[in-house]
Amino acid sequence: MPSLACDLHVYLKVNTKQMSIGIFGLFICFFVKIQKPHEIITPLCSFFNMKEIAIRENHLYKKTYLGGKKAVGRYSVIYVLKDLKAYKLRKENPKKEYVNRVGLTVTKKMGGAVVRNRIKRVLRAAFRAVQREYGLRKGFLIVISSREAASRASSDEIRTEMISQLKKLGLISEKRDTAAEVVSAGVVAEMAEVAEEKAAEKE
Repeated sequence: MPSLACDLHVYLKVNTKQMSIGIFGLFICFFVKIQKPHEIITPLCSFFNMKEIAIRENHLYKKTYLGGKKAVGRYSVIYVLKDLKAYKLRKENPKKEYVNRVGLTVTKKMGGAVVRNRIKRVLRAAFRAVQREYGLRKGFLIVISSREAASRASSDEIRTEMISQLKKLGLISEKRDTAAEVVSAGVVAEMAEVAEEKAAEKE
């Protein structure tokens, strides 16, 4: 079983509420001897109304950069790509809701660790404010890459720009989307498989 320090680094985002939930999940894993902590921690985070999951795999960042749509702003560049695992994540979610997987990137040229962490906090706060205010479409990979001006910007300035960017990318619409309207590529693929199975049965 991985060490507690490793699990906390890999599975949790830097957030007090999530840290508490994650530590609770890790203690369960320790006493029950579960070899894959994320099988406990991910459902716990979903249950306590976590609106997004952190992107942890490097290949997902690369895939989103190369294949996703992007909106360039003064403070950040936002990349969006349909998540092929959206339907699977929805089934694993105790609330049976779609979720977005979100990643934040701040390069070392932006400054030292303190500066980079501040930029991440501001970007995260702005994104969550927009999410609470508008309700974003779900089932996507979202990567927010900071630009140099972000180091001097407030959360409100970034939030205002982010609203415009997310509207451009189609994640914010005038009418709030329902879960049925948020159909990911993974869901489309599953629907196609079901249709093929029914057609085969008729034959």
